[in-house]
Amino acid sequence: MKIFFTFLFASLFFFACQKANSVSVDQGVIAGGNYKVTGSVTHYLGPAADSIIRYIDILDTIKDVMATSSNEYICAYGTLGTSGWNYVITVDSNKQTVTALDGDETILTSTTANSFRKLEATYTAASKTFHFKSLYTSTSGNDVIVNEILTKQ
Repeated sequence: MKIFFTFLFASLFFFACQKANSVSVDQGVIAGGNYKVTGSVTHYLGPAADSIIRYIDILDTIKDVMATSSNEYICAYGTLGTSGWNYVITVDSNKQTVTALDGDETILTSTTANSFRKLEATYTAASKTFHFKSLYTSTSGNDVIVNEILTKQ
């Protein structure tokens, strides 16, 4: 009986170790899901280069990043996601690098033509964090800079 329990214990221990070693580890690849968002939306009077700030919205919320294909995601833009404004995020095939950051059709048709510009679009795998910074000119001629940090929850 003692040999049986010793064998059973050894088998269970071996199985547990094998199971622990076979668990897939998240290597920080870009994935959809909930992201904690911090940052700001700075509204200027006229061009941002003139440095006349009208007001600043502080971002502190949770946003969904949703896959639309194997290498493309969408996410609400700044404070205007409820108005249908979304980032279009394109990533490399290894899902480690942001290769493009664009505004969706709603952004592009709601701003001054050709004014949406990506200033920064990075992904840090170690912290599972995006950093997006963009600029657009409103139809009234005022620049807006959106600076967002999204951290996977």
